[in-house]
Amino acid sequence: RGTSDCSEAGAQQAANSDFIRALNSRSETFESISYTEVYTKLDEVVTPPREAASVGGPGDITNVAIQDICPAATAEHLAVGTIDPAAAALALDALAHKGPADPARIDPLVCLQPVQPGVDPITGPPQVLAALNNLFIEGGPSGPEPRLRCYVFKKGCPDKAR
Repeated sequence: RGTSDCSEAGAQQAANSDFIRALNSRSETFESISYTEVYTKLDEVVTPPREAASVGGPGDITNVAIQDICPAATAEHLAVGTIDPAAAALALDALAHKGPADPARIDPLVCLQPVQPGVDPITGPPQVLAALNNLFIEGGPSGPEPRLRCYVFKKGCPDKAR
């Protein structure tokens, strides 16, 4: 049995989950919120990859492929958010500035880094694979899906519920 407990996340990724229904409700974005959507053109999970770039609607939105920053990048689905340096640079840029990430602010030298800051280039990738093995192969069944937060819905939250 696995030692990682991501049962809530697993439950939310089920095809019939409340989370997936909300995600597909066409109310993806909301006015006055900034969004940075990072994807890879080599995604083997979200297919076709252009579907990942379709975030639109109200709000300040940036959709950017890792390959728009680093054309030779071979990052696939799992690398986004775990080891890819361009994805990390975009996330950090979004957190450091008002509004979404701006690809023009990303230093092109990020493309020369083998992995994102804080990840050991030798041990990091195998650790990510070991975590996946632990979660999906050795892990137990998913627990119940958590209730969605009120900000997920178009009607929003009562002022004190945020």
